[in-house]
Amino acid sequence: AAGAGRQRAGSELLAARGDSGAAERLARAGWQRARKALGDDDRQTLSMRMEYAMTLADMGRVNDGVDHTQAVVASLRRARPLNEFRLANALNNLAVAKDRAGKSAEAVVHDEESLAIRRRILPHGHHYIALSLGNLAIHMDNSGRNKDALPLHAQAVAIYRALPPP
Repeated sequence: AAGAGRQRAGSELLAARGDSGAAERLARAGWQRARKALGDDDRQTLSMRMEYAMTLADMGRVNDGVDHTQAVVASLRRARPLNEFRLANALNNLAVAKDRAGKSAEAVVHDEESLAIRRRILPHGHHYIALSLGNLAIHMDNSGRNKDALPLHAQAVAIYRALPPP
């Protein structure tokens, strides 16, 4: 995952400099190297593919980003033993990608699953639970479910306020 983080930082730097083509090539090359060396379903390969998906979405190739993110989620669902933490993170990313693609109602479904997993595996008040609540609220709001979104925003804010300072 550290390699994926460095890869993302390099891609973001290139994109910030206006060279989105180089950013895409760097992210794709990282994923393809990991895929060749480690296989399609390896943890590092999946992290690199997720970073590639995010780069594509950042470039405006949102549907391509959604496709790659869905493939990562599918691979994580097949993995044994199931790593629920990674699956929840991938579902969160898929929800964000779907919302960016204008599919907010579909995003809500992935947000709800991510939140359910995080509530089951993380301690009460964990910041990832607040993140899931906030994303769910945003995507509900974007899909026209404003009244459902408000209490979720409030729950997320309450968790963030209760966290110790960084």
